[in-house]
Amino acid sequence: MNSGKTVHPDCGHPPAAQLYTVAKVPDLPETLYHRFLGYVSESCRQRTVRFLRYEDRCRSVTGEVLCRYAVYRYSGIRRQFWTVLKNDCGKPYLPGSGIHFNISHSGSWVICGIDREEIGVDVEKSRSVDPGIVERFFSVPEKEWFARCAAPGEQRIVFLKFWTLKESYIKAIGKGLQCPLDSFACLPEETGIRLIRYNQGLPPAFFHHFAPDAEHHCAVCCLRESSRITTIEVSFEELESFTN
Repeated sequence: MNSGKTVHPDCGHPPAAQLYTVAKVPDLPETLYHRFLGYVSESCRQRTVRFLRYEDRCRSVTGEVLCRYAVYRYSGIRRQFWTVLKNDCGKPYLPGSGIHFNISHSGSWVICGIDREEIGVDVEKSRSVDPGIVERFFSVPEKEWFARCAAPGEQRIVFLKFWTLKESYIKAIGKGLQCPLDSFACLPEETGIRLIRYNQGLPPAFFHHFAPDAEHHCAVCCLRESSRITTIEVSFEELESFTN
């Protein structure tokens, strides 16, 4: 992935969609973990400390800090001016800001997408395929595509690609699992990902899919067409400086 520095834009003219990524999150030093924990909201602290495993707590608190960092880099809005609300399905947003964000974390990665229209992000660590999930949640053409994959390794790749694409879409539209996962299909084509909507009340969307490393897959869904998403790699040192 390409890294880069972004000049803080004028809030009235935000740039195209951006993706902020942090790797090796389970290795977060304990001193930095506690710094992050003291920086985030009380609700995030309460949510984070409920996790039993240290690596889960690291992903949770790093996601919150990365989101605040991404909002600032993208729009110049500092955390003291945040007013975060949630829609009826629990998706957080910043009312009146003109920007939208979404966070995902799994395995070694925490990723935050941000755009001036709704955006959804999903990252997943590679795992064994549960055929029951395919049967229950995939649409007919997705099941047919999956059935054509003979080798277990190929099945795992196809499963993760479909799953991250579908998750990114329901996160982008802000419906969560209130939107049945078999009510639409995300099919890879030479020119990109084609969205088939069996429920015409669902909005059109545009996708980007990539593998940040050999063990993870990530999908980004935007509700406005974008030929390119800028990816910005963020270090622990940058987040530590930001939380000073």
